[in-house]
Amino acid sequence: MQYLTFYLDEGLYGIPVQGVQEVLELAPITFVPRMPREIRGIINIRGKVVPILDLRLRLGMSPTENNINTAIVVIHPEQEREDHLLGFLADAVQEVMEIPGSEIQPAPNLGLKIDVSFLEGIAEKNDSFIVLLKMQRIVNYEDYAGIT
Repeated sequence: MQYLTFYLDEGLYGIPVQGVQEVLELAPITFVPRMPREIRGIINIRGKVVPILDLRLRLGMSPTENNINTAIVVIHPEQEREDHLLGFLADAVQEVMEIPGSEIQPAPNLGLKIDVSFLEGIAEKNDSFIVLLKMQRIVNYEDYAGIT
């Protein structure tokens, strides 16, 4: 399976490419009052209003600090509803890589009560880990349905 890999903080993450529509350079984001903190605002993509999620905040990290490498990854958060789009901020987009299922290890059990349902698994490439995410478990359409 192919994964789009990207950085959040110092970690390398990946999502399946079939849910990705496009990767954009950082564009001006319009703030929308009273949205959840992790929704940074909206952008216009070819006439369509697209909410922008700060994925670092959603995953419990510090907020994304925009820089020259910051990108917006536009996804279809629900496979059956490709007309709905969501963008999320990535510190930097790395590459699309092929990761065979045999190289994906299940999410680790650290003996703690931690919700790992949003993890597809962990892959190792070139002596570093890639945390593979299930975006449909991280992003609930109901959380941002009123924005678009």
